[in-house]
Amino acid sequence: MTATTPLDTNVITQAAALISEPDVWIQGANDDGHGHYCAHGAVLRQHCTPGDQHMWRQVMRKKGLTEEWNDATDRTAEEVADRFALIAAETTAADMADVFGPQWEAIRDLVRRVAALTPAELDKLAAAWEATRAAAGAAAWEATEAAAREAAWEATRAAAGAAAWPAAWPAAWEATRAATRALAVHDLIGEQFTQTHYDTQTGPLRSIGITVHPADAPYAEMVSA
Repeated sequence: MTATTPLDTNVITQAAALISEPDVWIQGANDDGHGHYCAHGAVLRQHCTPGDQHMWRQVMRKKGLTEEWNDATDRTAEEVADRFALIAAETTAADMADVFGPQWEAIRDLVRRVAALTPAELDKLAAAWEATRAAAGAAAWEATEAAAREAAWEATRAAAGAAAWPAAWPAAWEATRAATRALAVHDLIGEQFTQTHYDTQTGPLRSIGITVHPADAPYAEMVSA
């Protein structure tokens, strides 16, 4: 991965290599539990840069490499691997903005950070979310709902699910979903929702030291304002 590459291309190239192995590619399931994978399952197997596998799945869907594409009756493993080679080379910053919105870089960084959450951080995040659930789940949620970019929070949700363990997963998922939803429409603060709405939804993550947007005020300043 270079400084100019939006995502870690090793995720895609290694997934293509896996699909190219004899009798590995399947249809109808991500992973059959016996060493066989569809296009999306092969991507999920890669952890070169944790979190990027979830971002790549959203890019794949935007470019037509959906689960339905994988399962087409005339699809072949060779075709899947060949298409992977192209998507890794052709994905640009403009594609990322098209999928995730103008905050795509901050969303990518957040997905990567969420994918690396430790058990201790997940406990703290779950507690922080429970303390603010009512406020974050009502008016603030409604304010961002219309403009939220689904691909962004879907990628973060998946990363949170991969990082979490059962006891904390639901609250951690809700907290990361709310924060990503607000981050995805950060450019609309002052138009469709307020700074207070944004701070309410991103507060739980920021309270445990996670940067949501690089322009955010320090958490201590936010709560004392």
